[in-house]
Amino acid sequence: MFSRLALILKLSFSLAIGLFIFSFASTARADAITFDVPASPGAVQFSSTSFQGFTFSSVDSFNHVASGHFSSAVSHNGTSFLVVSPNETGALVMSNGGANFSISSFDADTFVHLQGATTITVTGTLSGGGTISQTFVTDTIGDGPGPNTDFQTFSLVGFNDVTAVQFSSAGKAFTIDNLNVATAGAPVPEPATILLMGSGLATLGAYIRRRRRG
Repeated sequence: MFSRLALILKLSFSLAIGLFIFSFASTARADAITFDVPASPGAVQFSSTSFQGFTFSSVDSFNHVASGHFSSAVSHNGTSFLVVSPNETGALVMSNGGANFSISSFDADTFVHLQGATTITVTGTLSGGGTISQTFVTDTIGDGPGPNTDFQTFSLVGFNDVTAVQFSSAGKAFTIDNLNVATAGAPVPEPATILLMGSGLATLGAYIRRRRRG
């Protein structure tokens, strides 16, 4: 009788732990916003639009541009990207419908290489209050539409759990592409949780069968 009680208690504990972990297990969904779906037909102007679930907006508008549409004198990476105006009101703001997200890096370049380097400021609004900011300077290399792309990759540090991110430049128009973001995913069971619950259910089934035979 004691051994059966111990078995039931062990089973109940295993199931309780499994259900607890299952309730709180979640995963982050990582994605790269490429501006390629839909691809730009050449150059389209927006004041606000969405790409891959994220909203992008600007008071002064921005452009969705296809590589090679203008000439080799401007940014080129073989895909579609955004062109952002070079002033305070022309800043590009991205958001996720009010939900928090994180961003770890992005690609950027000065739109017209003949203008030289430009300074890009990225400012994130933290969900807990306050902001975080980083500044980047593009190079002056116009690689052109050959095997090398014009864009540089810039890494962001601490842009976690933000509600919005703003990209701006006070000097020159710049291009932006390939934003690496992460959002909270739906709760999912972890492999260890599945194994634990499966083991508990198997033990319960064996116990019930023995009771019926007895």
